[in-house]
Amino acid sequence: VSLADDLEVVKGYMQVEEMRTRGKFTFHLDVALAYLEQLIALKDSVRNKDNQKALFKADLKYANERRAFADSVRHAQDLAEAASLRTIESLRADRNRNRAIALGGGAALLLLAGGVFYRTDTRRRRAVHERDKARSESAALRAQMNPHFNNNALQAINSYLGEDDLASARKLVTHFARVMRQVLENSSKSEVSLADDLEVVKGYMQVEEMRTRGKFTFHLDVAPEVDLDEVHVPPLVFQPFLENAIWHGIMPKEGSGSIAMRLHRNGDALSCTIEDDGVGRGHAPQRDEASGTSMGSSITRSRLDLLGRLTGRKAWFEYLDVPLGTTVRITLPLT
Repeated sequence: VSLADDLEVVKGYMQVEEMRTRGKFTFHLDVALAYLEQLIALKDSVRNKDNQKALFKADLKYANERRAFADSVRHAQDLAEAASLRTIESLRADRNRNRAIALGGGAALLLLAGGVFYRTDTRRRRAVHERDKARSESAALRAQMNPHFNNNALQAINSYLGEDDLASARKLVTHFARVMRQVLENSSKSEVSLADDLEVVKGYMQVEEMRTRGKFTFHLDVAPEVDLDEVHVPPLVFQPFLENAIWHGIMPKEGSGSIAMRLHRNGDALSCTIEDDGVGRGHAPQRDEASGTSMGSSITRSRLDLLGRLTGRKAWFEYLDVPLGTTVRITLPLT
């Protein structure tokens, strides 16, 4: 319905109202009904237009709200995307920083490990070198010990032969040959079992008893806790002290004497005590180092020093103050 039609209906309605108020309504009833119908239609139209206007306003409000909501959602998405980008950038920066730290730490660790390995390897090489050097020196000292012992035994054999005591010379040669065979078997070893070394000691003392014409008796005592097969010692390590007991203790003494050798365990060390009832160190005649009679002790001291370098534990000997004769104690680390 157009605006002109609406105005025409309104005009007719006003005329009907005017006729009604003037009492002319009955004369134009058909016209009044027509205008009334148009008026009702106009009111319905107005009502529809009001509804449409309300709907339009509602639609407009909904559209505005939806647009505002969409804008807020889009804004929130933009904010979230920006925050996500910032988070990604922060994570990327942290990753790069951590990677740089890891690379730097790895390089430092490699340098540190390399330095530790170099120092450890250097120490190991130095220790191996020192050990090899000590073994070589010990072998050289053992080579000096054997001729020294051999010379004494050969002199004794020669003495018996000079006296035409062939039986004693033959017996001495038998003992000496057995000892020499054992000495040669052990000469290439840096250590031997205590059982093997004591066999050499007993053979050596038998030779010396014959050489000195029964000047002394020898007694050997080993404590039960000492395992002869498990304990290892440098070969001929006790022989120089037994030799000194014979030469410097018993031989200057008037009459015969005795020598005792005792071994026991002292913690993680083997303790060996050699005692003689000779004249004592203070009354023993002085010997020339060049003669060879005192060379054994000097060589043994060097051998014990080398043993300490090889094992990392001290080995030593000491003379004890006793009222009669001489007592020496040898301490060896158990290996």
